[in-house]
Amino acid sequence: MSVARARRSVVAFAATLVIAGVIASPASAIPNYGYSFSFGSLGFGNGQFYSAEDIETNSIGTVYVADPLNNRVQFFTEGGEYFYQMKEVEPMGLAIDSNDNIFIAGNKEIRKNNVSAEFISSFGSPGGSNSPLTPADIDIDSKGNIWASDFPNNRLQEFNSKGEYIRQINSVNWGGTGELHLSRPIAVDSKDNVWAFNNSSTIVGFNSEGKYLGTIGQGKINSSPYGLAIDAEDNIWATSSTLEQEGKYIVVLNAKGEELGRVGQKTVAGATFDPGSIEFDRNGNPWIYNRITSSVQRWLAAPSATTGTPITGLETTLKGTVNPHSTSTSYQFEYGLTTAYGTTVPFNPTAVGSGAVDVAASKVISVPKETTYHYRIVATNSAGMTTYGNDVEFFTGIPAKNTSPPVVSPSTPTKGVPATTTNGTWTGTPAPTFTYRWERCSDALCTGWTSISGAKSSTYTPVAEDVGHPLRSVVTGRNGTAVEIVKSSPTGLVKP
Repeated sequence: MSVARARRSVVAFAATLVIAGVIASPASAIPNYGYSFSFGSLGFGNGQFYSAEDIETNSIGTVYVADPLNNRVQFFTEGGEYFYQMKEVEPMGLAIDSNDNIFIAGNKEIRKNNVSAEFISSFGSPGGSNSPLTPADIDIDSKGNIWASDFPNNRLQEFNSKGEYIRQINSVNWGGTGELHLSRPIAVDSKDNVWAFNNSSTIVGFNSEGKYLGTIGQGKINSSPYGLAIDAEDNIWATSSTLEQEGKYIVVLNAKGEELGRVGQKTVAGATFDPGSIEFDRNGNPWIYNRITSSVQRWLAAPSATTGTPITGLETTLKGTVNPHSTSTSYQFEYGLTTAYGTTVPFNPTAVGSGAVDVAASKVISVPKETTYHYRIVATNSAGMTTYGNDVEFFTGIPAKNTSPPVVSPSTPTKGVPATTTNGTWTGTPAPTFTYRWERCSDALCTGWTSISGAKSSTYTPVAEDVGHPLRSVVTGRNGTAVEIVKSSPTGLVKP
């Protein structure tokens, strides 16, 4: 696994997702993901796996799968089509650097090949105290340094891009309580922190200098230490299991160990879900090896959808935003008198492309006036994942409009004597409601006006500070989402 590849930022969805394969709490801080397709099966032929120990992807979409019992690394397109393989002795771990070079851990060494699968170099030899005796998994940090999991010897080792030894973390110096009992997978986040399974039921973290950061996952991980990966938000994805009737899943934790959600369920695509290796591609979508079916599954981030505030008037404009999250997506609006909605527009969904940013969505409709409606935006991607935006209520009518300004009486106020403002003349359905404030001319020439603190009603009694200055009222009219602010003409100078 590698953080050197390009990653797309992901966001939490404040919406409801309807797809198979996702367990997510209402407060989940992770995107929603759903099963898209899979490839591979148990066997020895091209595109088959006897045991896929690791998955990697590069910046152009190539998917690499380490298949150690078949002594090879297989290459696939993003569509899951086999096209090449490299013969390697028991490849266990894969990592991609920023130049798309592929590093392969296996046969007691780490081998470096370029994107064309041409050998460049290797390092490591069995038996040395500072050599990766049994490198079972590897990852690359932002500096290009390689971290290797040597779990039979309960240690993590760091090497520079030339294969020169830097440091190791072991049971003697790791900094935690008790001994280090590592499992195979490791992962490096964007801050160059290194994460690894310990005792099959927790995850330990170390910074780039090898300093112990802490242990997380207590009570959330249960004896399935097969896959570990970091997403674009530096959340930690770890395979786990629960009671037999609930099946196995991937738990997602932040660096504090707080659970953000779970991915998976007892069956996915008609088969038992038993996740192994996990990897994120250039679009932030996870690839997951299912140990039961010996297949690699591609999961996709569902679109996000947020319903906006409509513009009401003679016509109503429904508004919202959609983020396709790198999968072709379209949207429609649903509206009606209740949250059962009943009407969908436009008849044909509007496409918003396959980008990874929010796209504004809108649709103009004509509906009866003086009526309360509910509506929401609905986004669906090409994989059939549908996200329903939040419900928004709106009232139709004629926007508030001032046709003559307010008038202050008396026209020349006196200190201590209340002055009153009218609302002016307005149109609009329903009738506007009003709020008020008063302003004082701030200098002799009245080039500026200052709001009078606490003067927030239609009546105001001038004080000593107002003497010798003109006043004016400011009236705000509102109905529905329409707002208009109007001001009276200045009064005469306030008398003592």
